[in-house]
Amino acid sequence: MSGLVVQNLSVRLGRRAVLDGVSFTATKGEMIGLVGVNGAGKSTLLRALVGLLPSHGTMEVDGVDLRRISAGERARRIAYLPQEREIAWPIAVADLVALGRTPHRKPFAPLAHADLEAIDRAMARMDVEHLRAVPATELSGGERARALIARALAQEAPLLLVDEPTAGLDPGHQIDLMQVLTDLTAGGTTVLVCIHDLALAARWCSRILLVDAGTIKADGLPEDVLSHEMLGSIYGITAHIAEVDGRTIIQPLGRV
Repeated sequence: MSGLVVQNLSVRLGRRAVLDGVSFTATKGEMIGLVGVNGAGKSTLLRALVGLLPSHGTMEVDGVDLRRISAGERARRIAYLPQEREIAWPIAVADLVALGRTPHRKPFAPLAHADLEAIDRAMARMDVEHLRAVPATELSGGERARALIARALAQEAPLLLVDEPTAGLDPGHQIDLMQVLTDLTAGGTTVLVCIHDLALAARWCSRILLVDAGTIKADGLPEDVLSHEMLGSIYGITAHIAEVDGRTIIQPLGRV
């Protein structure tokens, strides 16, 4: 089956079960929003998929068992942007973005024409072309976030996992980013985005997975999952929910 298949995925950290029997599929061209309260297991799910945490269960991308391939092959199939935005050394932004091409190159090989094109596309998409020569340590928080997203885009993997990508971005760049992710899905990329902003999730994601206490509590269209009842029971909030141009709009109002 094309896309991502996850079956009975479980992760334990110490004695605690952080994920317990998670199962879902994601077809090519879907953008799925992972939502839920802090500590629900969303980031753990992404980290398990890229092999950063030990886990049990089935994980396949385009029919390939992720447990049976090398780290390099996994990186050609999955691009991952973690929550952390720290950059420890003054690498130029263009060189930072170029790191996304590492899985496609032999060790110490120079950048090929295809690599340079991928880097330029990613930088243009994230509006960091003008920062090409700037040391990454001199970037603002929002600029740094956009440069790191560009690095993930340059990887050009069929599955893109992004953890809180809009954190630190101004509203305009938040919208630009969600449009970029939407454009990628139009080209067949599968996107899983962990996001706390329910308004962005409802507006841009084609499907929502609500994670609660390490399990999938709900899976469906934004208007079905992000209901008044679910927001009250999971988040403990009230919200204004409306529809504009065929899309669900959510504005949290207060505590239940």
